[in-house]
Amino acid sequence: MKKHYMLGVMLIVSLMLVLVGCGSKSSSNDPAPSNQTGQTSSEDPAPSQEVKTLNIGYTGPLSGGGALFGKDVTDGLDLAVDVINEKGLNVNGEIYKINLIKLDDQYLPDKAATNARRLVTEYNTPVILVPHSGGAFALQQFNEQDNFLLMAFTSEPKIAQTGNSLTVQMTSPYNLYPEVYSQKVMEKFGKRLALIPTASQYGKDWTENLVPAWERLGGT
Repeated sequence: MKKHYMLGVMLIVSLMLVLVGCGSKSSSNDPAPSNQTGQTSSEDPAPSQEVKTLNIGYTGPLSGGGALFGKDVTDGLDLAVDVINEKGLNVNGEIYKINLIKLDDQYLPDKAATNARRLVTEYNTPVILVPHSGGAFALQQFNEQDNFLLMAFTSEPKIAQTGNSLTVQMTSPYNLYPEVYSQKVMEKFGKRLALIPTASQYGKDWTENLVPAWERLGGT
């Protein structure tokens, strides 16, 4: 839970940066109020101050084989959103509450893409989080054109290698792990390995990285 709560915090921080950027663009020709600092906070809003709602999007597995993982992720996001909304999100003097919109893609890239288009067109979400590499790759095909920030919660190294300017990869790439993990496992359990990878793109890519590392260390 703590890990996925921190995921939510990272998402909210990214959202604040988006809001600051949008606010700077929209107010570039207007005189700035004397108390406007460009900083963000979660101070209590003034009683008469309007509280705006900002939608952020999530597409991930909420049913099917990946449902438990999806629930863990959304529980962490919900917790972070609740903490922020208790006092309100203060960005450049504007007070926001966060509305997290969650759509089920059953861990399928094509459904993730469909969900993302729906989130943008129906809910005007400036940020969409995807917790799987297949969905992240699918969204990278059009997120720059549709102008939304993709928060990719995946360790797939190819995500960062696409050069997509509106993608934030939220975890370190897994190609840093196989040799270190293999050494630790060999020390405790020996050099014979059995693999039962998932049929997802992530599972296939992990296998392609793990097997050569295992064999380089003398494993079979």
